[in-house]
Amino acid sequence: MSWKRSVSLLIALLMSCLYLYPANAVITNLMNQATPNTAGSNAQQRIRFLNTVTVPVGGRIQITFPAGFNLTAGGDWLPADVILNLQGASTVSDILVDGQKVSIGITGSASGVGFQEITLAAAKILNPATPGLYTISLSTFDTPANSSRVLETATSSQFEIVSTMSRAVVLIDPNSAGMIAQYTVRFKLGSGASKSLYAGDKIKLEFDFNLVAPAGATTFPGTITKDKVKINGSPLTTDPIIDVPGVPGVSKGIVQMVVPQNITSSASSGAEITIVIEASAGIINPSGIPWDRSMCITTLRSNGSSIIEGPLESNYYTIHTSLGSPKVLVRPEQAGYNAEYNLILSLGSNGELLANSGRIDVTFPDGTIVPSSISSSSIRVSSSVSEPAFPCGTGIGLSFDPQVVGNKVSFVVPVTIPSNNYACIIFQPSAGIINPTTPGNYTLKISTSTEPSVISSSIYSIKAAGTSSVLVEPNKSKEVAAYTIHFKTGVNGALYPYGTAGTDKNIMITFPTGFVLPATMAAGIIRVNGIGTSDPATIAGQKITFPTPIVIDNNTEVTIEIQKQAGIKNPAIKETPEYYNLIIETDKEKDSNRINSDAFMIYTSIKDVIVVPTDPGTGIVSRYDITFETGDVDTGLESNDSLFVEFPTGTVLPAFIASNNIQIVRVVPNDIFYPSSVFVQGQKISITLPVGFVLAEESKIKITFLQSAGIRNPDTPGSYRVTVSTSKENLPIASNLYTI
Repeated sequence: MSWKRSVSLLIALLMSCLYLYPANAVITNLMNQATPNTAGSNAQQRIRFLNTVTVPVGGRIQITFPAGFNLTAGGDWLPADVILNLQGASTVSDILVDGQKVSIGITGSASGVGFQEITLAAAKILNPATPGLYTISLSTFDTPANSSRVLETATSSQFEIVSTMSRAVVLIDPNSAGMIAQYTVRFKLGSGASKSLYAGDKIKLEFDFNLVAPAGATTFPGTITKDKVKINGSPLTTDPIIDVPGVPGVSKGIVQMVVPQNITSSASSGAEITIVIEASAGIINPSGIPWDRSMCITTLRSNGSSIIEGPLESNYYTIHTSLGSPKVLVRPEQAGYNAEYNLILSLGSNGELLANSGRIDVTFPDGTIVPSSISSSSIRVSSSVSEPAFPCGTGIGLSFDPQVVGNKVSFVVPVTIPSNNYACIIFQPSAGIINPTTPGNYTLKISTSTEPSVISSSIYSIKAAGTSSVLVEPNKSKEVAAYTIHFKTGVNGALYPYGTAGTDKNIMITFPTGFVLPATMAAGIIRVNGIGTSDPATIAGQKITFPTPIVIDNNTEVTIEIQKQAGIKNPAIKETPEYYNLIIETDKEKDSNRINSDAFMIYTSIKDVIVVPTDPGTGIVSRYDITFETGDVDTGLESNDSLFVEFPTGTVLPAFIASNNIQIVRVVPNDIFYPSSVFVQGQKISITLPVGFVLAEESKIKITFLQSAGIRNPDTPGSYRVTVSTSKENLPIASNLYTI
């Protein structure tokens, strides 16, 4: 065959193919409607288009969705998941899903040409999580006999997948019950042009949405002027429409605000809305339960009836009650003294503080010295239904050390304090708080986590150090002690060794009840300005009388030293510490002219702390036996009291110790208890005594940390000490030295 004949045959073959397989036609008017069109929702997809080439029986229609659409979330596809509304009344033979493609087999009859509609079931398709503008593509295919050639193809117009309006956040300032307040409402519109607001559209707020009845409703006035409300910083151009005023016991407030300017959402993000209703509008916070409230937000077109989004309930906002004005007792109240502070505060109707969750913040005034750290055992808290008297008992020590920032002390309460109850807080002297050096009137600032409005306490006075002070050595209860007493005589207070006509010579010191005085006191046991008395003292009841051995002039500083061998014994005390005053008199200055000394402190502590690690090797997990004796308090220890054990640096404590790994033994009668709770914080372990535990004062107790507690000895050999205290006797006492 000649080459010319071959070329002719090839051209004829190509021409015949062109007649058999015409060029692809183009589908027109392709669009998709997702219902609903919200991001992340299961949605029906309604696809419509115009075709010009019939899809034959055995052909296919393929729809390709963009990334983000989930076509497998609903499991396997069935023919029933696709509804065909085609010109040729075709039905579905099968469904194939491959990635983002859904391929529909055509059976029954050919598709025909013209307007076509395909609906994909909502259960099978999940809209993308990201709002925005999306397109699909659609192609039609011939039968496999014709190589499944593409008949027509097209890309759709854009369609929106939108976000919905967010739940509003409502901010109130102040958020205290019964107060006139500013209300700020913040939320985001849904994304997309359909969710945008235009000047003249409306936003409706329904107050107290979660209230079933209007009792306790927020007070919302019947009229508010446009200058009291701003939307996104712009004042309203018309007065708000008050559909229903808020009247407690009558109605809940409903208001509509006309949008003053266009607020446009983009395809991918909704516009932010901030509505501020000024306090001068006159909204009054509710005064009763429920304290957690919500409002409902709806956006509407300008006709007031066509809803754009909503109604949607806001997040809850809380109305807080206020603390009652706290009362303060300072002991001693002299300027510059290390002091104990007692605070009594009453919680409001929504002020409950939960154990180990609720927080109290106490800010001491300028001039008060607050140490940078305070031990948990130095702050004690108690709760009562009725107002306690000062001083208000021992309370329960904190479970965790407080946080100290400047003069502000923040701590978590160790017990639940119900609403409308009283809390007593005791900052014990071991907290290290020192009164201001400048005498005057002072207040504390107090708030809680449930009642955050800062309240000033009642005024308390810090006084100048008096004309008399007392030093006791030792100042421990039931100990025989020496007393050094300072005072100053008055303008006519001169005293003489032999007096004037037998008078004007005696000094009288009266001790409070509880101090044990000897029957006699020999000459020389008492010194006046360093000179021993030449005559014995007379003791009558609690009063010691003795003549001065030296001349004491008017307006003269006097120092009285009653030596330890005099045998004066400090009192037994009910709780630690307790405060006392002496009365100082002379023949020239007595009765109404007598002097009350400044307060002095008598304390008690545990004693005889003995530690025995059963396996003292370095780096070894060991059992620890710790024994000590309670001091002089009326009840040595009882249920809910705490024991505090601080191990030396180098000892490795686990982050958690189970209660059954610690035994608490009353040495007499040798019975075993297990803690109700255990907290580990750094090197310190806090142990709460269980229900039913009672130990008398001056009794021995043993704490056993079993080996299973996981306490590991230091890696460095040497001598170590543990310190121990209790919630009733919070002075940390060091143990004997033990060797690792």
